[in-house]
Parts: sequence; structure tokens; C-alpha cells
Amino acid sequence: LARLFNEVELKTLEDKNRPLILAGWSTGGLLVTRILQAPMFFIRPSRPIQAALLFTPGVSVYKIVGKNGYVTEDTLTSNPNVPHLSPPKPTTPFAHPVFAGYLLFNSYLAQAQPMPSNVPVLTFVADYKLDVYANSQGIVDWVNHQRREHQAPISAVYCHGGKHELDNEIEPIAQDVRNISAQFLMSVMAKSNSTQKEKASNNCVAF
Repeated sequence: LARLFNEVELKTLEDKNRPLILAGWSTGGLLVTRILQAPMFFIRPSRPIQAALLFTPGVSVYKIVGKNGYVTEDTLTSNPNVPHLSPPKPTTPFAHPVFAGYLLFNSYLAQAQPMPSNVPVLTFVADYKLDVYANSQGIVDWVNHQRREHQAPISAVYCHGGKHELDNEIEPIAQDVRNISAQFLMSVMAKSNSTQKEKASNNCVAF
């Protein structure tokens, strides 16, 4: 996945002066985290990484996910009109034990290794009781640890009532996620690492 990202980044590059910002959801969020923590093992981008967006990243995950180990749309989001092209695949991580093992291993490494002190990161956390894929409390603990022990510039937004697929949740949650993400990106473009000024509804709150 990291090599694929590197190929896409190099082949679509139009302007080396344009900031390179990584974004990832779930396993993709874990991938972005590991790229930031150990870039020499993953990619050699054409320009420095300026910022990152992590949507319910797999830095802390449950061993049994979804509904008794199976991935279903209703466990991912409450949105009845979720814009999926097809049902989620694979239906269970047990069908891909090697991939699942790598995910758990890199989740452990993400917990143990520091995030960079010069790359602002915005992390979205789903409802503690409703995300049955990423462990929301574990993500919050990880964010606080990175802030406290490594002075990493990580901001976090907790979305009450949101399941794992926050960007495709019911409104106003999904709109909050999109608005806060846009504000964060604009702050990065303006070289202002401040996410505490972001405004949203009562569902998604920065902490």
C-alpha cells in the first residue's frame, strides 16, 4: 500500500511547491501513521510531508471487529444511504490472516514509536460505544501520549454518535468531519497549526 501511494504521488505530481498532505481512514490511517513514524521503511516522496489527517486510524484496534468478526455496513455507519459502490470486502479479516497480522503488528509499532514533532496531525475519533473496529479510547490515549511524551503537534476531534466510517455518517456528523478537515487544511496552507479555533456542531468537538 505504501509503495502504491509512492507511485501515485510521483506520477500525479504537478507542482513540487504544493504541500503534500496525507489522509487515511482506518487501516489507511494506520498506514499514514507508520509512514510518518518510519518514512525510510515506507516511501520516498518527492516533497516533505506537511500534514496528515487520520480518520478513526487503526493505531488501536479490536481483535474481533464488526458484528461477531464480520464487516457490515450497519456496523460501519448509521447512514441508510451510504455511498458505497458495493458491500464491504473482505467480509471478515479472518479470511486474510497475514494481512490481519500485519495490521495488528503495525498497530503495536504505532503505539510504541513517536510521531514527528514538525508535522501537524488531525485525528478523528468515533463514539466510544459505537466504533466496533478502532478502539476509540485507545486512540485518545495514543493521542495524549504522543502529545505528552513526544510533543507531537496532534489535535483530535471526538464525534459523539459517530460510527467507524465518520466521513459517511449521518448528518451533521459527516458535514462536521468535512468542515473541520477543510479548516485544518486551510490552517496548514496558511502555516498555522491551530485546530482549536474550528467550529462545528455539538457532535464533533476538538480536544
